[in-house]
Amino acid sequence: MKKINYPTRLRPFNYGYINKHDWEYRNALRQCRKNKKQYGVAFDNSEAYQLANAICLFMLTHNYPISKPYLYFKAQGVYKEELFALHPHFPKDFGGENWVDEYEKVDAVAKEVICNDIAALDVEHKNELLQFVLPRLQFIVDKESLCPDDCGGPNHGKWLDMVKAMNEELKDGNMNLFLKNMWLLYSCDWSLLDEEDLEYYCSVYDEEIKE
Repeated sequence: MKKINYPTRLRPFNYGYINKHDWEYRNALRQCRKNKKQYGVAFDNSEAYQLANAICLFMLTHNYPISKPYLYFKAQGVYKEELFALHPHFPKDFGGENWVDEYEKVDAVAKEVICNDIAALDVEHKNELLQFVLPRLQFIVDKESLCPDDCGGPNHGKWLDMVKAMNEELKDGNMNLFLKNMWLLYSCDWSLLDEEDLEYYCSVYDEEIKE
């Protein structure tokens, strides 16, 4: 009798955007082994590429005392009923009128609330979070071909300098620069892009970097 393979729910691998047993999974396992040797922690590269998202997913998974509606929103793109209660003008119909404008308002509030909640964490949670962030941030520093999303090639302005300064501050337990620029920690490896993609992404990075 022929076996029927029913589709299964995607299972995320660690805190990046790789799912178990998809086409990138085996490569992610190799990256984990390599990063374990170099940084003492096993993580695949996607956790560093989308570090802000990985941080949110880590805090959500470990039940940090961070506002859950906003944490689900930023970590998984999940719109909880509590989120709509906090933002009654945010339409549930994703194609509805003014949805984009209301989304941007909710996104801005979510970022602010999460950063404020991180700043208010106790010492134990902060130290645990630092242990998660530092190896992945060091990966970005070491791999200088990384640049922020929507900016290909070396035209990343002060972004990499900011990441390096943030990394040094975090080593001393100072989270000020991190909290000001956490949401800029999205990047891609421009050295892996073909000419067409590079031309599309290559632009001067104009996000506001806070000092």
